[in-house]
Amino acid sequence: MTLNKNLSTERSIQLKQYLTKNYPSKSKEEIKSELNLSWNYISRMAYLFGLKRDYNEGKNYKNLIKLIDLSDNISCYWIGFLLADGHISNRKNIQVNISIKDQLFFENIKNHLNVNLKPSYVKQTNSVRYRLNDVDTIGKLSELFNWHTNKTKNIPTIPKLPEPQLFSLIIGFIDGDGSIDKKGNSLRIKCDKSWKKILEDFYEVLTKKQKEFKITNDGCSLVYITSPNLLKNIKLKCLELNLPIMKRKWDRIDEKKLYKNDKKEIIKHLLNKGLLISQIIDNTKFSRGTVYRLKNEIKNDME
Repeated sequence: MTLNKNLSTERSIQLKQYLTKNYPSKSKEEIKSELNLSWNYISRMAYLFGLKRDYNEGKNYKNLIKLIDLSDNISCYWIGFLLADGHISNRKNIQVNISIKDQLFFENIKNHLNVNLKPSYVKQTNSVRYRLNDVDTIGKLSELFNWHTNKTKNIPTIPKLPEPQLFSLIIGFIDGDGSIDKKGNSLRIKCDKSWKKILEDFYEVLTKKQKEFKITNDGCSLVYITSPNLLKNIKLKCLELNLPIMKRKWDRIDEKKLYKNDKKEIIKHLLNKGLLISQIIDNTKFSRGTVYRLKNEIKNDME
């Protein structure tokens, strides 16, 4: 009997040592697997030992894991959006405030991750606040992007990603912190000056050109694209990748509109097929002056 009592005491001490170290921070599944005990028994013993749990798995636990699938374009898009508009806390949850007018847009993240996120209304800013709770997933996201609480002093690091995934992340960031003018001719991203290098890297990915931008008078980094034709191509790529872009911004860009370079390529193609100028005008409905001017430019390009 003494032997059994001593054995029970020894197991209790071992259990207390294990739970003291792991109960606050490890997931339920890890603890259950390592102890081979039911969660009811584990949580009851933790209560008796006076231990509290910091780990908040919540109802969405295991669903948020899809967020850190960096091979998925849509997940990368939402990471970009959250990097722009989200705040990661020391308790490893992400808080994001969304304007009332964009609430339906943000519902897309719920569908992608298959989670039930319930917003709370913030009267002062006429916005809704969402919290993504999953310590394990968001902890891994924090590690992957070196993303900590203060994004101004501790700039996240964008890991090396394949081009489609990096493009998707940048578009998500634009939908969070960028703007497109009402005529659809200009795209701007503006952040604290500490983000200068990241924004210039984003610019290079989108335009295939390098450019150093000046810090604005109000201490911000501002990058911009002012080529309507390039913006159209960026939107077309968004549609090709099926990204859940924010319509109120991207609808300002008419992806069906033909710009000079588009018309030039069409005319070049028809000339190569042997069509006469009159036939090209009939086929394209371009003005005679446009066709002759672009035909001459094509000829000069070939000389």
